[in-house]
Order: sequence, then C-alpha cells, then structure tokens
Amino acid sequence: MGGDKRKRDGSPEGVSVPWLTKLGIPEVGDERDPVLWREPPCITISECHYTRHFRLDCKHPFADQYILRHHNDVCIIGLAESHYLLRPDASPIKQASFSFGKCNRMNDVHFSGKRKKGCFIAMPDTLLCELTTEDGEVYRVQSGVAGWLYELNENLLANPDLIRRSPYGSGYIAILNPKDPKALQMIDESTSDKAYTELLRAGRALAPVPPRPAPKPRRGAQGVAAIGTSVASCTPQDPTPPPAAPDTAPTAPDHSSPPVPNP
Repeated sequence: MGGDKRKRDGSPEGVSVPWLTKLGIPEVGDERDPVLWREPPCITISECHYTRHFRLDCKHPFADQYILRHHNDVCIIGLAESHYLLRPDASPIKQASFSFGKCNRMNDVHFSGKRKKGCFIAMPDTLLCELTTEDGEVYRVQSGVAGWLYELNENLLANPDLIRRSPYGSGYIAILNPKDPKALQMIDESTSDKAYTELLRAGRALAPVPPRPAPKPRRGAQGVAAIGTSVASCTPQDPTPPPAAPDTAPTAPDHSSPPVPNP
C-alpha cells in the first residue's frame, strides 16, 4: 500500500506550495490573481532570519524599496518587486554606478576592526546608487536607513540586470547597520510585510505609473539671461513721457527793507 507520496512540507508529490501559503497567507492561484506576474520566490533558510519592511514612493510614485532586517539589526536594502523599474514592460537597466557628480560612495566603504570604526554614516535620504535604463532614465537609490554603511554590491557594476532578475538575492543594493534606537523605530514604522502583500494583491504592481516631471533647468548663464529677459518683458511701461522741468527758476525773497511794525 504505497499511498500518495508527500514531501517534507506535507504537500502531495508534484504539487508546489506557494511561498505566500508558507507565510500564512491564503493561497491564490496565478489564474485568479494576475498581480503575481513574477514567479514567487522560494523561502530559504536565510530569509527566515529577516523581517521585511518597505518604503513606498521614495521621491517618485511606485519607487518602492525593501529593507530586510536581520535579527542582529543589520539591514539589506534594494528595490521591491513593485518598483516601476522591475515591471515586465519597464526598460532594462543598462548601468549601475556608485559615483555621481563629485561623490563616489565606494570610497565611503572603509572600516577597520571588529567595531567597524571609520564607517560612513548614511541618512535615510542619502544617495547610494544611480541606475540608468536603456531609455536614458536615471533613478537614484536612497539609503532608507540611518546607519553605518557596511557594504555596496559591487557585482552590480558588471551585471546591473541582477536587480531585475534577483532583487532580493544577488541584486541587493547595500548593507547597513542602524545607528541608534530611533533608526530602528523608523524601520518598524515603515510598511510591514503583511500590509505590502495586501497592496500587491490590490494591484499595486500593475497600477499605471504617472509620468515623471521634467528636470528643472540649471541656473547657468543662459538661465540667468532668460530670467532677466522675462522679468524685463513683464515690467509694465508707461507710454506717456514724464513732465518737463520748468524753464524759469523761482525768485528769491527780497530782504532789503524789513517790514515796519504798526505803532
């Protein structure tokens, strides 16, 4: 009596248990739930030690980032699956860079000793990585965590497509350690894993992305000249000329004969 064969997780042979079911979320098939356009990731041993948090709309609509918080409070950050750069119809990521302008974040990753002395302290809005798509769009990844910068994923320099293929694995952006209890509180107050999953089921990953506003022109010489021209053109002018000055000068009073008082 062989009976039906079952795997270690209790499911029949040949039937896979979705990762949402393992997390305690009711199973919904791909046919009934078009939001799950991506193959659900498998729960690994390392993922069991992390708590997922999310920062939604980072500077732009649907620019969502995740924060994987380890039980020792070290955090891994990256792009969440609802980020508009990770959608199937999005332009592929052509380049990933950790230097922008005069800033090179790779020079900030240096520490020594067991206590990681000399680490760069990042703030939640600190720019860590710059991503460029084949369409020419540029997106800058923020830290999202106030803490010490431990590591930047150098593999993205040679393989930027790792961000799309494995956002929670080899496509992570950076590793940071929150610096104080206030930073940990900010992480706890961000969107939880359960709330984020509900947003995915509500269609966040498929909602239309509004167009990004055009970048503001730089205040160079041409910009200053254009501003001066516009101000001059908007200044009201009086068509009537000012009145002319009088030709005759006023006469001075005569003090030769003072007035005689009456007796």
